[in-house]
Amino acid sequence: MNHSLSDSIRPNRPRPSHGEQNIAAIAESVHEDCRESIRNRSQHLGLTYGTTWRHHFASWALEKLQEVPAFSSQILFSDEAHFELNGYVNKQNCCIWDEEQFKENQELPVWCGLLADGIIRPYIFKNDVGENVTVNDHRYRVMITDYLMSEIEARDHGCIWFQQGGATFHSSHQLINLLREHFGKQIISRFAPVDWPSRSCDITPLDFFLWGYVKSKVHTDNPASTQTLEQNITRVIRQLPVEILERVIENWTKRMNHLRRSRGQHLKEIIFKK
Repeated sequence: MNHSLSDSIRPNRPRPSHGEQNIAAIAESVHEDCRESIRNRSQHLGLTYGTTWRHHFASWALEKLQEVPAFSSQILFSDEAHFELNGYVNKQNCCIWDEEQFKENQELPVWCGLLADGIIRPYIFKNDVGENVTVNDHRYRVMITDYLMSEIEARDHGCIWFQQGGATFHSSHQLINLLREHFGKQIISRFAPVDWPSRSCDITPLDFFLWGYVKSKVHTDNPASTQTLEQNITRVIRQLPVEILERVIENWTKRMNHLRRSRGQHLKEIIFKK
């Protein structure tokens, strides 16, 4: 049997969202039916789901910024990172580990929140006797209830949108219901009122700025223990000038514009300069 190159073409395969025609197609599709799901919209337009999802989120964020110019300053961005004494930090899906493989004397599971006017100081996940432990759904909910909410109340912030990534324990029904009790519909997360695009570390301020910045500072004195490493992490984050945080949030807005112009593609260029 003879084959040609045309035999391998998949006409129904979603295509990357390149070109102004695809931007116009997405915009027209949203205008015609704003309630259509992202998955159905991507299939209808022949675009990849992830691309359409990211483009949709950027368009939503920019619309919010038009309605409320200070919108980006109202978002509490949050994330977890896994620090090690050797200087390694895993920034993507970094807080789900096998209990047997967790090296409590070598690793620190750290949560942090970032606002334009300040940092919610880092939270280190520990058990009742002060040992470092892995992050799971229960421990994350305890952190939200016993730590984060008191920190927010102490700051007397008015309107806050809470953002979190796509880790499994972020999207449990129990957690989303808990967040709804505190933030109502102002939640940016998987399975939340505003669905956060998966695999989008390039638009998370803690990933595209904070964790790398902290890593570059906390190992300069070669900490010999996790206690010293923890102290360094807390010190570096507390000393971050508000001016830098404001610029980070401004950069997030620029990334939303880049994301919309790039048709939802992952951002290859580094557009943040300290």
